Amino acid sequence: MLGKSTLLKSHAEALRKNFPSAGILAIDKESTEWDHIRTGKPLHEFAIANFEGQPGPYVLMVDEVQGGFAA
Repeated sequence: MLGKSTLLKSHAEALRKNFPSAGILAIDKESTEWDHIRTGKPLHEFAIANFEGQPGPYVLMVDEVQGGFAA
């Protein structure tokens, strides 16, 4: 059986393959790589900066969001 984290990663990979010009940002809040993003505002700023200059469409995926972002 697949877990939701595995499905999310698989979906992100499929999107990257099928839509190479898409801006895809996949964040796993369990990873320490994302510890610097603790609230919605830094997430928004990071996403905007990440998508800048990309033609789109844009996809933001956040895994384990319940552990995540304060208002």
